[in-house]
Amino acid sequence: MSVLNDRTQGGSSLTDGTVELMVHRRLTKDGAGGPFHIDELGVDGKGLVVRGKHYLFFKPISESHKIHRDFSQRLFLEPIVSFAKYTSTEAEFRTKHVTSYSALNKPLPENVHLLTLENWKKNQLLIRLEHFYESEDNNDLSKAVTVDLQTLFKTLKITNIVETTLAANEILSESKRLTWNSHVWFSEESQRSRRAVDLNVQLTPQQIRTFILTIEDHSQPLGMNY
Repeated sequence: MSVLNDRTQGGSSLTDGTVELMVHRRLTKDGAGGPFHIDELGVDGKGLVVRGKHYLFFKPISESHKIHRDFSQRLFLEPIVSFAKYTSTEAEFRTKHVTSYSALNKPLPENVHLLTLENWKKNQLLIRLEHFYESEDNNDLSKAVTVDLQTLFKTLKITNIVETTLAANEILSESKRLTWNSHVWFSEESQRSRRAVDLNVQLTPQQIRTFILTIEDHSQPLGMNY
């Protein structure tokens, strides 16, 4: 069983086959073990009420990592739905408005998240890619993956790429890092030599990489005119 929640909560299993989740505790009387009287009335005097959502998946353990990571991304990035009155027909609306659009030529790999895509300077974009699986997940999606940025976007012609630190405040090749006596998970030299126009970006599990892309002047950063 895999559990996803949208807020901090407590959980326990006091007996086999049962799960108890506590989103908010309110006690109107002291407990037997001492003065645990917790009765926050709130601004309306009716007592605090906290509601949450729980999603339960009953699948084999081997599938839990994929279900949990993929669905958590979908929950965190779910669209905000809004409504407005429209007096004409659906067909007419579709002829006047763009109702569906993707700036990508193809979907990103299942284990990669486009964390940031924003205008940086004239003819430059800031992009962050995240591999959101762990190596301990022990499945195909927890392996290293390569993304070709040149063929990823529909309207962007990339002419140069420079890798920066995570915060994009330093070029990675010029960054002076403290030397730690720890295991090196990837070749630092290969990660620093990113000034060439090699647009195949490799991501290892749980890695986030940040780049500044230079694009041709006629390219449309977000791929659309409004």
